Amino acid sequence: LITLPFWDHIAGYVYFKYLCFTKGGVKIYKTVDDLQEQKDYWFYEGLNVANNSYKGKKFDFFADNNLIKRGIYYKDTNTDWKFKIVYLNYCNNKYNNLKAEDKNYKKSCKSTDEIIKTYDLKNVIKVPRSNYSFYNSIKYKENYMKEHYLMNNLFKILPLGFGLTGIINKNTNEVMGEFMNFTLNSGWYINSLATLIGFNKSQQGCNYYGNSIKLQEKIIPNPYKQNK
Repeated sequence: LITLPFWDHIAGYVYFKYLCFTKGGVKIYKTVDDLQEQKDYWFYEGLNVANNSYKGKKFDFFADNNLIKRGIYYKDTNTDWKFKIVYLNYCNNKYNNLKAEDKNYKKSCKSTDEIIKTYDLKNVIKVPRSNYSFYNSIKYKENYMKEHYLMNNLFKILPLGFGLTGIINKNTNEVMGEFMNFTLNSGWYINSLATLIGFNKSQQGCNYYGNSIKLQEKIIPNPYKQNK
């Protein structure tokens, strides 16, 4: 009877440990070995951005036309670093056949090229479109729960939570790898007691080593990191 008020915390703890041991952690299903695909994914890190705080009407105009102003450091020799202003071009060729009056025309590379020519912009860098996308969203968690009926129902009554992140191939929807971490919260009785006496409510995780960046680098090695 003494343990009755703590039933949800005790049951939650047992199931929490089971999940940490059997389902949690990093799962790598496939890696990306192609160097160009690695560079496309880690493109922004390879720029050595020094200033990304530009603002103003002119900045907003260019940004609205797929051109983001940035200050970067670059090497003109093996040892000397220099600074320059660049415009990152995020245009998309799939909109090139649209008419100028179409609301999506400004997303096209054809429209962006006109802006570049009109304002004589220098140091324009076309941003590659990676085939891979990092996800950390409710949608993937909901889909996971739909596939795990028992787990979904137990999470409704036990003080448990979880986070799910991963990388997906946008062309095939193939999941390349994912990281799942579970959390155990205090049960209703402990929460009520903590609120009454003013203590902070506790939360316990699986204590996995690593984070989302490490997950990404395991799946898609960062070719720029060794040059930092």
